[in-house]
Amino acid sequence: MNYRITLKGIATHNLKHCDVSLPLGKLITVSGVSGSGKTSLVFHTLHAESYRRYIDSLSSFARQYLKSMPKPLIKEAHGLPPSIAVKQGTGGYNWRSTVGSFTEISHLLKVIFSYECQVVCPNGHGSLYTDTEDSIAKYLQAHYHNTQITIEAPLKKLMNSALPENRNNPLINMITFLKEQGFVRMRNPEGKILRLGQLDVKNQESIGDPSLCRVIIDRFNVTKDNTPRMTDAIRSALAIGKGRLDIRDHQENNKQFQTYLACGQCDFQAPPPSIHLFSTQHPLGACEVCQGFGQASLWDWDKIIGNAENVTHLDFFKKPAAKYYYQAFLAEFKQKISPHKKLANYSAQDYHWLKWGCLAARDLADESFDAEPAKTQ
Repeated sequence: MNYRITLKGIATHNLKHCDVSLPLGKLITVSGVSGSGKTSLVFHTLHAESYRRYIDSLSSFARQYLKSMPKPLIKEAHGLPPSIAVKQGTGGYNWRSTVGSFTEISHLLKVIFSYECQVVCPNGHGSLYTDTEDSIAKYLQAHYHNTQITIEAPLKKLMNSALPENRNNPLINMITFLKEQGFVRMRNPEGKILRLGQLDVKNQESIGDPSLCRVIIDRFNVTKDNTPRMTDAIRSALAIGKGRLDIRDHQENNKQFQTYLACGQCDFQAPPPSIHLFSTQHPLGACEVCQGFGQASLWDWDKIIGNAENVTHLDFFKKPAAKYYYQAFLAEFKQKISPHKKLANYSAQDYHWLKWGCLAARDLADESFDAEPAKTQ
């Protein structure tokens, strides 16, 4: 049986007693010239009557939270199911809006880019990488199986951190902290192993640069039976090394791991990828010049200086508000240049002082002394 929607005697807006019969379950297109009554038929009659009947079937408590629609001008309506109408409209926007932000596609792209991006060292040393406790353990099992290794933690970041008690002598502070944590040995910058209990902290030359020393966390053979021990040593080394540890095998070969984005050659450290880095509306990702607006405010010196003979005739000072700072400008300006000196005789340094005043002594990256002066007549 073919079910249909039947509308008779439609008189909504500019429709004059029209009868319409529409099949259910079919894709229907209503077309016509502007003003022919397409919206009046579909939204103001068909959807309005269907919505009104559905609302009337609900309780009075539910109806108070739903929007009501006026009853359309129609004589008969049969076969109307509940309907949903999606109308065309314009939403709010600002100068930062783009097609991607308005359609919210850029939100999805930001998430994808933050996970799939590749961070590269700006000094040309290749991609930066990070490690985790699990990835380090898997690497050791794969490359150091049945090999004796030593897990060490660099002390550079520990020395720079704020440890308690003796802040005037960070070396004593660090050695005391390591002893309290149960560590016994450390390796100096020359590779010599020293016992923490026998160190002469007053003779720093015997220890070397403490920031280049490494505390020995554990030494063992990499086997499956030692997996829990290896995991505990990795976790302790990353805690003492502030996200960094070293692996040394029996041949004194060294391998470094880190849980933060850093270059192993130049120690450049980058922040972890974030969706804000790919957002033009966030300070981290916005353009430094336009701040995500797509427009930048720049000085138009041709309009400011114009065709004036000297600074007292600048069009800039013909503005009504200029009377509040005109005298202060002249008092400051004449310390370097006579206000009656013709602009045509200005040197590059003079123009620099005219534009920037007390900032002229600074090294401005966007302004140079050899810039062409403004044209005068």
